[in-house]
Amino acid sequence: MGRIVVIMLQGGLVLCCGLSPAGAQTQEEMLPETPAITHVLDIPAAGGLYSGVGAIHGWICEPMGELTIRFNGGNPIPLLYGAQRADVLAAGACDHAAVGFVTIWNWSELGDGEHTAVVYDGEAAIAERTFTVATFGVPFLTEAAGSCLIDDFPAPGETAHFTWVQETQHLELERGEMLASAMLVGLITKTDTNPFFVTMREAALRKAAELGVELRTFSGAYDGDTEAQIAAIESLVAAGAQGILITPSDPAALANTVTAARQAGVIVIALDTPFDPADTVDVTFTTDNFKAGELIGRWARSTLGEAAQTAKIATLDLSEAHIPVDVLRNQGFLTGFGVDIKDPTKMYDEDDARLVGRGSTGGSEEGGQTAMEILLRKDPGITLVYTINEPVAAGAYQALQAFGVEKDVLIVSIDGGCPGVRNVAAGVLGATAMQYPLRMAALGVEAVVEFVQTGKKPATAPGLDFSDTGVTLVTDQSVPGIPSISAEDGLRECWG
Repeated sequence: MGRIVVIMLQGGLVLCCGLSPAGAQTQEEMLPETPAITHVLDIPAAGGLYSGVGAIHGWICEPMGELTIRFNGGNPIPLLYGAQRADVLAAGACDHAAVGFVTIWNWSELGDGEHTAVVYDGEAAIAERTFTVATFGVPFLTEAAGSCLIDDFPAPGETAHFTWVQETQHLELERGEMLASAMLVGLITKTDTNPFFVTMREAALRKAAELGVELRTFSGAYDGDTEAQIAAIESLVAAGAQGILITPSDPAALANTVTAARQAGVIVIALDTPFDPADTVDVTFTTDNFKAGELIGRWARSTLGEAAQTAKIATLDLSEAHIPVDVLRNQGFLTGFGVDIKDPTKMYDEDDARLVGRGSTGGSEEGGQTAMEILLRKDPGITLVYTINEPVAAGAYQALQAFGVEKDVLIVSIDGGCPGVRNVAAGVLGATAMQYPLRMAALGVEAVVEFVQTGKKPATAPGLDFSDTGVTLVTDQSVPGIPSISAEDGLRECWG
């Protein structure tokens, strides 16, 4: 009766197998006479699942030619030979350690699904593996940010913190130490499509990853989606969040829910859009929106010179709801341009004959285009357009182009996103007031952590009821007495 002879190498590699007749030599006696395995492909492994950027590697004792790998029968990719493999030497598979081959590979280049890899020594195929790749739908994911916490890993009671790293296309372990417990913070933005709020979310995620905080993000389906923001606040309170950062779509409608959250012990911080009164929240990190409007108003007045006295002005605002950020920017712009604004807490009570039209845009490019088209039909002689933000300005410009009057109208706006700054460089916008949403978001996350750890809340700016994150005028037509930077310089500071 014979017996099966199986000799295994580290990692489960079969060196040889066969039938040994009764009375034959022992396995140890047979080994020197058995042909040894002289090469192995470790990664990709048969049946493996891969994503991101990683190493293809294996070993071969004495290659006879150039080592390459081909995926799915494609072009050969060179493999670097000579890496140290002490494990192979220790196993006795080769008589020296410099037998490893390796190359770095972006698995996403192959696309989702099953693939085959074949390693060649010269023209001879020496190893073949079938494996699976999972991707994010693109060969290389950019402009993404995120982090996550895994509880009870690597041991019960510990929490591992991972953050997205673009260079490796992987979630990487952020810190060597493990967090005994994670702080939960929520970020609620008006929408998830406006570049301003997208940038804010990315900055908050990066800061949360840096500080070891779990950040959960929410947004409305549109600017003004108060119900979604109320639901997000209530969800975060129920989940035990220690802090909430919010860009409120309608501060008045959110006031009761915010008050209830604070009464439950949650610190609530407004970003970009203030509440009225300001102490509805614990603190507000925002642009001085009145100053931002005033800057572009002063610039427009100086740029137009004598023509400012007979200008026909259209304002493309957010809505008719008199949301504080909408009011502050509008009233700041009109003040800077020299319009008597009457009551600075209200819009549309002015009686200046130069104000020929206003439109509600919802803060979107589509809204800007529609509102501008309506106003141009009423008065095609409009010469100056103020917009609540740069997406609205882009939409307004499309309408002006359609009417063939884009060269006759000066547009000013507020935001400072990279698309808007590029529009300044292209002459679409005369000037824009740059905000700093990355700063707002980072300061917000830091403030929550500081409060939870020490009980200390951030102070407001002197003479203001908010913490001012700054504003800078961006234009390629500077005017005396108004500090500004060029579009070229603005592109070094912009966001989105």
